[in-house]
Amino acid sequence: MKKIFSEQQEKAIELLAEGGRTYIEVSNLVGISNDTLLRWRKDEDFQDAVRKRCRELLKEMEAFLYDAAIKEIKKNGSYQHIKLLLERLGRLEDISEGRGPAYDVMFTWKKADDLSVPE
Repeated sequence: MKKIFSEQQEKAIELLAEGGRTYIEVSNLVGISNDTLLRWRKDEDFQDAVRKRCRELLKEMEAFLYDAAIKEIKKNGSYQHIKLLLERLGRLEDISEGRGPAYDVMFTWKKADDLSVPE
């Protein structure tokens, strides 16, 4: 059964998912005490709602994030930015090719139509 959140909880979920604010700032913007926000943050349903909203926001920013990661690759030659991004978006599958202790990892991109935002 899906939990119904109050308007203040919904606002807190959005602010927490967006990031960039302290818990004190979030509680002040929502108009609640820090203790109330702490109590909400301990609730599993609330945590799940914040994580779900984070995934949704990440999906909305996907094109921008790809562009930023590609610029980093061109700038410093490291592919770690795009690898992390693809892992977080669920669009990366590692294919290990055993070659002793130092093995290569190839990447395959998952098709967009195979993806959905997990609940």
